[in-house]
Amino acid sequence: MFSSSVGILFQLLVWHLIADVLLQPQALANAKRKPGVAGVAVLVLHGFIHGLGTGLILESLWAVLLETFAHTLVDFGKCRGYYGLAPDQCAHLTCLGCWWFVI
Repeated sequence: MFSSSVGILFQLLVWHLIADVLLQPQALANAKRKPGVAGVAVLVLHGFIHGLGTGLILESLWAVLLETFAHTLVDFGKCRGYYGLAPDQCAHLTCLGCWWFVI
């Protein structure tokens, strides 16, 4: 769709919005907060959804791996109450900007 660098960044931002809002029903958001292995498994799944879209946009397996790890880690901190929504989204957007810049 977009081939320019700014277009790719726009695609990353739109994908992030889709994956965090449309592809994350309330039940999934609640499950991420559960303690133990079950909650972490849902966090990883959600992170992988983000990573998969990011990797497809950037055409990079590294982007899949990096975004999956980073998104999971950032959401883990938010879901465990270490920080709120604003720092969470700032960290996510910073990561997307880094992947876009480097890859």
